[in-house]
Amino acid sequence: MARAGLLLLGLLPVSAVPGGCPAGFGRPVRGSPCMICPEGTYSPEGEMLCQRCTAGTWSDIRGASKVEECHKCSEGTWSSQEGAISPEADLSTERSVTKSVS
Repeated sequence: MARAGLLLLGLLPVSAVPGGCPAGFGRPVRGSPCMICPEGTYSPEGEMLCQRCTAGTWSDIRGASKVEECHKCSEGTWSSQEGAISPEADLSTERSVTKSVS
């Protein structure tokens, strides 16, 4: 029952997964309980930390467990921000440069 209560809060006891956290969870501080990864991050099974989605991607999924849950920015947009939580973070617009040949 205690574990079910912790899961509802997004926490797991430190001993829940030996050496790491369950998929979609990470520890914000060494020795702390595993906590659900926030939007803009992911964590595979057994990892200790939630990893940020890379620049050019975003994720609105809380508890993401794989890098594939980080979505690529829309065509023609780009974000240098790591850990973006929405496509609105893709504020930079790609500009194509053309040279005119005379």
